[in-house]
Amino acid sequence: MICLFRYIRGLYYTWKGFRKRHNPKWQRFYLTKQILIDADIALLRVFDCFMDSGSQVTLQLYIMLRLGSTSMKCNYL
Repeated sequence: MICLFRYIRGLYYTWKGFRKRHNPKWQRFYLTKQILIDADIALLRVFDCFMDSGSQVTLQLYIMLRLGSTSMKCNYL
């Protein structure tokens, strides 16, 4: 949901920059805002991927350590 809001905000800054294309100062301002929003969206995507896969990796590690694996034996669990 947050990413959707950021996408809309990025499109808004793109539109404002396009409308101010005759004024270089404002065009640069909106372009900078658009780039920062795009960077935020990319960081949120990476964070979301790690949050999704982190629990799966923890579960797989628990299963491997608890049930044992052919390549790794833990006698202390």
